[in-house]
Amino acid sequence: MQNITITQDNRNIKKALKECFKDYKVSVVNGKGTAYGWKEIMIETGLTFDEKNKIRESIYKEAYKIIKEVGKCIYTYTDDMNYEHEQVILQVK
Repeated sequence: MQNITITQDNRNIKKALKECFKDYKVSVVNGKGTAYGWKEIMIETGLTFDEKNKIRESIYKEAYKIIKEVGKCIYTYTDDMNYEHEQVILQVK
């Protein structure tokens, strides 16, 4: 298996998301400092509030599917109830 840097992983995720969401602005950055392992992903639709709410759920589902397929450097954490979560913040604006 090939080693991949977090920066390259972010680029790969952004490229895949841009291919899927061609009409939207996509940004993928890594957290800074103590939030270093978190991926902060934003998809800016430019739609009105009502238009965006109609498609928001489908955007989230498709984006998470792409992130899981393409992302190789996704860190996880375990909460107090012992559930494992991925360190990804996805926003649709």
